[in-house]
Amino acid sequence: MEDSLSDTEVQARFARHLQMQMEHVLVLLGRIPLPGMEAMEPRLPEARELIDHLEALEVKTRGNLQPNEQAFLTGALTELRLAYVEASKNRGRVSSAPHSASETAGVGAAEPPQAPSIAPSQPEPSTEGEKRKFFKSYG
Repeated sequence: MEDSLSDTEVQARFARHLQMQMEHVLVLLGRIPLPGMEAMEPRLPEARELIDHLEALEVKTRGNLQPNEQAFLTGALTELRLAYVEASKNRGRVSSAPHSASETAGVGAAEPPQAPSIAPSQPEPSTEGEKRKFFKSYG
């Protein structure tokens, strides 16, 4: 392994890491089938744990990400939270078709993907004192 990575390589690897985590959550929610299999029944506790991990990553990296990386992470979390709420409401029904563009995104993207078009449901705090720590509103 090289001693140091270029900024472009780091951004690409970070984006790919987020994309893999998103895909894992969507598999656990039954939104993406595994190769050669049908979509599984939603596994909500496992999906929720991975979403929580991404929320922790968002908190720990706040202020250290490029604007496009922050937008992608924020949009991904919004999309995953909505998918989780939908899966919890539709428990027992399995969908085999993808529901969003990020679910069908290319696997080996060399540059960071564009932020999803979904806007965050919570406005960003304007001052340091207003920042919230881990909160959940899965419905």
